[in-house]
Amino acid sequence: MTDATLTRAGASGRSTAQLRKSLKRRHARERRFKLYGVLAIAIAIGFLALLLGRIIEQGHTAFWTHTVQTEVYLDPARIDPAYPEGTNFDQLVAEQQLARLGVQDDEAMSASRDMRQLMSAGVAFEMQRLVRENPEVIGDRITVTLPIGADADLYYKGELDGEGEEQFRRLNDRQILWLDQMRDQGRIQGQFNTGLFTRSDSTQPELAGVLGAVVGSALMLLVTASLALPIGVGAAIYLEEFAPKGRITDIIEVNINNLAAVPSIVYGLLGLAVFINWMHLPRSSPLVGGLVLALMALPTVIIATRSALKAVPPSIREAALAMGASRTQAVFHHVLPLAMPGVMTGSIIAMAHALGETAPLLLIGMVSFVPGVPEAVTSPSSALPVLVFIWENASERAFHERTAAAIMVLLVFMIIMTPPPSICGAASNVGGSPHALQSFPTAGRRRERRDRGDLAPAGPAPRRAPGAHRPHQDPDPRRLGLLWRQTGPVRRQRRHSRQGRDRLHRPVGLRQVQLPALPEPDERHHPHRAGEGLHPHGRRGHL
Repeated sequence: MTDATLTRAGASGRSTAQLRKSLKRRHARERRFKLYGVLAIAIAIGFLALLLGRIIEQGHTAFWTHTVQTEVYLDPARIDPAYPEGTNFDQLVAEQQLARLGVQDDEAMSASRDMRQLMSAGVAFEMQRLVRENPEVIGDRITVTLPIGADADLYYKGELDGEGEEQFRRLNDRQILWLDQMRDQGRIQGQFNTGLFTRSDSTQPELAGVLGAVVGSALMLLVTASLALPIGVGAAIYLEEFAPKGRITDIIEVNINNLAAVPSIVYGLLGLAVFINWMHLPRSSPLVGGLVLALMALPTVIIATRSALKAVPPSIREAALAMGASRTQAVFHHVLPLAMPGVMTGSIIAMAHALGETAPLLLIGMVSFVPGVPEAVTSPSSALPVLVFIWENASERAFHERTAAAIMVLLVFMIIMTPPPSICGAASNVGGSPHALQSFPTAGRRRERRDRGDLAPAGPAPRRAPGAHRPHQDPDPRRLGLLWRQTGPVRRQRRHSRQGRDRLHRPVGLRQVQLPALPEPDERHHPHRAGEGLHPHGRRGHL
């Protein structure tokens, strides 16, 4: 073995060791990168769980309320059947509650005042409704279930206690004693708070509900979707597929991108100046709110739709045009169905963003107190984000738990709103273009035709002798162009959705037809040069 051989062997050994070290470092970097990704996802999930847990912890008690069951004597001397609204039912119920507890009221009526504070303001409305519907109960002793006040309800939920000085507490010692006595007598009942979903906003926490805000948000989003989605998708299709590329188009694209970054309160000022002060549309209505949110959602819809259209392979457009389709047919029959999942994703993001906006709604007057349920898009109403803002700023402690409950209702409302666009996008992704399905028979249709005998069963092609001439035959139109998959892709679609979102796009390819190889120009048969193998004007040969 020579010195040169030893030198090469040593160099080879050092290079192998360096390569192994390099591979080890590279693999270590890859492992660290994967670990960083897992940590980032874990941190994001942790913060999300913390947020949701805090909201649920604070607001779950709002879905549970307490009522008191008591006997009430409807004194005919104090109740007018023709005008029950003129009767002071609060004082009537409070006096009978004190009598049942064995408490004598003083001349200043301080005891009855404390008892009225424990009962809800809805007691009077409930008794008025009962007398109005059944006037014959006047003079009888009836058993009714009445709502209690917000402070008493918080006491039974354990959020208020008797600790601390009496002058700084919401409930005094005498009221706490009465509440304990009523609970010991078994007259206090806990039940699901259905009024939170069947009533609208109120100044009393125990009577406040989210029904009016939910209906107002639904009407507002209906106006927003009716305007933003068609206009946004249409504008994106024109800018991406039909608009001539030039300076004007570039200016429009830049302005659209800039509008997506404009603060939402600017759109509120625009709606106040244009829709209310200039067009004189009804203030604090879902119509004005929907118009403002539609302007805010348009840039997001346009940008997302253009991105989805760009993601469609150019071969789809070229194949459709090569088959004789017009530019409009290629876009609406082939490109848009494939881009529909991306379009629906952008629409969901835009609608969710609009649903959670509060600043533009405050400027158009939707912060006002609206106790009823809106009947039309022009009726005054509130919205869920605005209701959350109002309840959080309220001074009563019972409104704070209802604020968290309204946030949970808002999240559920957003989740319910999301599936319809997603289902539409998935259906368009699986089914393909209906025009393409009509133009090109699918495997299922070909199988049905073969079973009926209209189509010969597929089999191995007959072997052709070497050198035999292939007879000319018209190409089968079913073997050319785009062949959209109809049967079987549902199972593949579900499997792909489990494996990764990047494989959701259904492959749409071209069926390639094997054509016979054409002879070289030099070797073509010439009728006037029989027996000669070279063409006078060929690329090979001689003149």
